[in-house]
Amino acid sequence: MLVFFVILVLIILLVVSIRRFSKSNENYRNLDFVNLSNPEGIQTDIIDDAMAQEIIITNSKYAFYKKEVKRTDFLKILKKIGSQNGYTLKIPVEKFSEVKNIVEPITLGYFKKFVLDQLSILVHDYDQKYGYHHIWFEDQSYKLDSYKNYRDSINNLDYFKLKMIVARRDKTKVFNISVEGIYDLLNDKNYIIDISLIGLTTDDYSKSGFFTYYRNKLNEFDNRGVHCSISNSKSCKLDNLSIEESEEYKKKNEDLQWELDNSKCFFKNADSKVECLSKDINGATGIWDTKCKVDTDCPFFGSNGNLNYSNKRGKCMEDGYCELPLNMTPIGYRLYRKGKKYRPLCHNCEVTPECIGIECSMCCETQSEKGLNPDYAFNNDIIQRDRTENKKQLESKNLKVFDIKIR
Repeated sequence: MLVFFVILVLIILLVVSIRRFSKSNENYRNLDFVNLSNPEGIQTDIIDDAMAQEIIITNSKYAFYKKEVKRTDFLKILKKIGSQNGYTLKIPVEKFSEVKNIVEPITLGYFKKFVLDQLSILVHDYDQKYGYHHIWFEDQSYKLDSYKNYRDSINNLDYFKLKMIVARRDKTKVFNISVEGIYDLLNDKNYIIDISLIGLTTDDYSKSGFFTYYRNKLNEFDNRGVHCSISNSKSCKLDNLSIEESEEYKKKNEDLQWELDNSKCFFKNADSKVECLSKDINGATGIWDTKCKVDTDCPFFGSNGNLNYSNKRGKCMEDGYCELPLNMTPIGYRLYRKGKKYRPLCHNCEVTPECIGIECSMCCETQSEKGLNPDYAFNNDIIQRDRTENKKQLESKNLKVFDIKIR
């Protein structure tokens, strides 16, 4: 009887434990369901769980997950980073020597990671305070605005002055910050001389232009030197401009909008340039290209095309694609494949013993090297080339009207 009672108690305890474990596990296994369907009931420890960083929010009702730190609070965070990591060494920066022939030393990566980590750690506390979804900061390295590197070889110190464009995936702001600091190679320690916010992009472009730093094309800074994206000065407002300046501003914005509306990702399903050029799980990227607007946008038109007779071949076609010489393969609106087998065909090539088949007409580069205008061949160009005036132009240069060589 005692044995039966002990077994019964153990079974009850086991069932209770399983239920508690299952309930806890459910919170984490279905974290996206919990976060999206019951935001009021989310626990703090679930919000900051690493799994939560993989959630992509599409429902505007729960847009607080996209909430980013306020500009005024971001400025306080930058100030705190500077004060906590101030430059305390008694070595004047003026004595550092400029580094030659080093585009991006490895220490720059260490320094940038330090800045990103400091930002992310301090913003983590901010996110916890307001219940925002926490994501680590990333650097848009290919958008590096300026970069200087000096070195004190005696004390093994590297000095950096750069602009970093940082943001957090799925958030609504992109920050442009200026950083001046020093990395101590021997002690693996970073120092901040100055760090400040010089510009930002907000919700207007966050969906289509994430990780893109937008500038006011006309008035970039106000009278105090503060970037217009974070200034309320009248000098930054459109209604304070002259008629000519206002028209120029509007045209530039119209051109920017046209480019956004007429660009496309090739060889990858992506809606933005950054997403297109980013590597996917297989390490592959897409090709981002914009439609041609006028003939001169195209790589084989006018002065870059066939100058041996009057023509408009290589022009911008109605669908936004550029016309290419024969044998060339487009990989975008204006872009094309490069490589030996994709070389353009030309008329009036000199046959060489080594060439085989269509290769005998891939002499455009050779013609150019000899100081001649490449006689690019286009689809059905014989119709134009055989016209009386064009035929005379070609024959005056000892060129045949139609002379594609294949052997």
